Amino acid sequence: MTRAVVVALLALGALGCARGPALGAARTGTAPRPMDAGAMRVAILEGLAARGFVPEGEAPGDLVARLATGTLRVRIRYDGARYQLTHEPSFHRERPGPEYASHADALRAQIDAQLAGAASRAAPPPAYGVTAPATSAPSAYGMAAPVASTPPLVVRSTRPFWELAIPGMAVFAGTWVANFSTSLALNRGDSLAGQYVGLSFVPLGGPFGQLPTLQWDSVPRWTGIFHPVMGFSQIAGLVVMIVGLAVQVPDAEPQRAAGLRFDVSPVEGGAVAGLGGAF
Repeated sequence: MTRAVVVALLALGALGCARGPALGAARTGTAPRPMDAGAMRVAILEGLAARGFVPEGEAPGDLVARLATGTLRVRIRYDGARYQLTHEPSFHRERPGPEYASHADALRAQIDAQLAGAASRAAPPPAYGVTAPATSAPSAYGMAAPVASTPPLVVRSTRPFWELAIPGMAVFAGTWVANFSTSLALNRGDSLAGQYVGLSFVPLGGPFGQLPTLQWDSVPRWTGIFHPVMGFSQIAGLVVMIVGLAVQVPDAEPQRAAGLRFDVSPVEGGAVAGLGGAF
């Protein structure tokens, strides 16, 4: 009986291993033929865009991207011959969820397809058993087709949560103005009027400080409720405004990262270089 249980457990373990890599395991890929790191970078960026990923940061041989419709982030390291795709945590000790495996496998397949296409375009056509040198197809006016330039890196910037901060500003400023405007309108020159009106210009605590000064005949009784309401409203508006300014949300539209781009286009008898950028 014990031997049967052990055999069953080993069979289940082997079956689990045969199903594929572990949930958070790295995915690796190899270029069909050696290429420079720049060409592999272009293929990786095209694969990311095709699978709905948006680049967030980049270093030489290293890319970090995020799924545009979620929070899943991946890191891809490459050197021109091979690449490695891993999960990039969005916060401390984050573990990859079930969506990582499916997205990572689909992304690896897409990048492999882009690399295969780039390799086939770069491969020279055979001519009578002799390997012809790699040349660009000529275009109009005798000029060769330009070399594909490196696509600009697209990053997603953040902004304060204005939808929360602006209403908070409006409540804070509106109740402050309403408090001191009402106090000025009720001023009749009584002995306590100066202290009453002066405190109305103090935000947050001023309305509560006005309560002891209401013991004079020219102030209506409803001000005993009005001023505390103004004070609590100012506090609430200030809190909402601070939260809206502190919380950062992604912009609706991605922006191109500023930087220079160097392009080279071969022509007959030489090459033409160009310098461009996005700022």
